[in-house]
Amino acid sequence: MSTTPLNLDAIEARANAATPGPWMADGHEIYGSGCGVLDIEQWKAETLRIEDPEGAKADAEFMAHARTDVPALAAEIRRLRAELAELRAKTLTTEADEIVLHCPDHSPQDQDGVWMDCHCAVAEDMRQRAAVTAPAAPVAR
Repeated sequence: MSTTPLNLDAIEARANAATPGPWMADGHEIYGSGCGVLDIEQWKAETLRIEDPEGAKADAEFMAHARTDVPALAAEIRRLRAELAELRAKTLTTEADEIVLHCPDHSPQDQDGVWMDCHCAVAEDMRQRAAVTAPAAPVAR
């Protein structure tokens, strides 16, 4: 497993440059589909596992489905990244608010039970990090 971050722009560019899908597998061969009918003019590839015909069929199914699976997975990764960024920003903001709430110098509340010295600079730093990690508006693909 690679630790290199996925370059979704490059992955989507390769998917967008490929022949439009969906593709279909017929045995060990892969075809583009025109109205759900296999057409020899839409032939894309074939797998060559002569010693393992069932494996060749499985490879062809995988490759045919990759045509639609890869863009769907890239879109899901983008959605999850945006959701994670939003949750991080909310968490940082909530924690910053909690710090200020308990600040003996800046809290609007009664100071009985204050448990720390002023850490409002930490709270401000958290708010700035929250603003940086907040997701931008999703890009329509």
